[in-house]
Amino acid sequence: MTQNLEQLKLAINDYQEIILCKRRMQTASAELREQKIKLKHLQEIVEKEHQDVLMLEKLSLKQLFSTLLVNKEAQLEKERQEYLLAAMNYNDCHNLIELLNYEKKILKDKLKVEKDVVDTFEQALDSFQPNKKNQASKEFILLKSFNEELKKIIQLKIEAQEALDVVNELKSSFKRIVDALEKANLYDEWGYFYKEKQAAKTKKTQYIDKAQAHVYIVKKQLIFLRSELLDVERFKGNFSEAKDILKGFNLHYYNDLLTDWINVMKLRQTTEHTLTTYQTISKLGRQLKKLIKETDQEYEILLIKRGTLIETIAG
Repeated sequence: MTQNLEQLKLAINDYQEIILCKRRMQTASAELREQKIKLKHLQEIVEKEHQDVLMLEKLSLKQLFSTLLVNKEAQLEKERQEYLLAAMNYNDCHNLIELLNYEKKILKDKLKVEKDVVDTFEQALDSFQPNKKNQASKEFILLKSFNEELKKIIQLKIEAQEALDVVNELKSSFKRIVDALEKANLYDEWGYFYKEKQAAKTKKTQYIDKAQAHVYIVKKQLIFLRSELLDVERFKGNFSEAKDILKGFNLHYYNDLLTDWINVMKLRQTTEHTLTTYQTISKLGRQLKKLIKETDQEYEILLIKRGTLIETIAG
């Protein structure tokens, strides 16, 4: 029985990987369809905002007063900001589509062994069943109940571990973003002379770009995390608060960055909101670890009860 149990554990790990790949493939495919639709919409917005900028740049003073009762430079700056925000969102969406396509290719390669893994898992599960003397007996009915409960616990643990793996990836990515933003902030008041200030500005921009490179990855990881949390919630727990905060990062990062850039490139708002999201991710990781620990305890207790019952049935 011990050997069968070890074989089952190994088969569960392989099966878990296949299930994860299939779910991520479904999530990536669904998100890819949405992002392609979104990209077309963003392209229209970018073109419109660009035309607005061009229109304002060409307005004469007489035309300006007849069409806009606002300061031309202020209105032009506003349109430029809206164009910049639209362009950043468009580029972000385009890069996310490329990442999702790459992710699908990797997943497709991993799923080539699906049939072999599923067959091995089912064989291991069959061998884990005890010899049955009387399937109608009270003990056997109880054993079936234990088996069903074990399956649920195993599935919950699988879902929670998958979510925790994504959380750990996200923590690493967010740490890189926060580090880059904090290093960028070091150059706010750096330098006394013109060349020094220009060099500081260049260095600051480089760190902002470095943070941006990880934002694309984070957005892909957040898509998968949301899917994994929904899977965990089917069995236990509620992560609505965390999901709302994580969704907020997706919606507000570029608005924060643009607002901070306008305010003499101070990155206070962007850094604060990114740190808040990082703290949410860390808290979520602790919650999932606690859930996995509780699940492991339930699993061990149920295994002991099941083993005792099998000994009773075996006589």
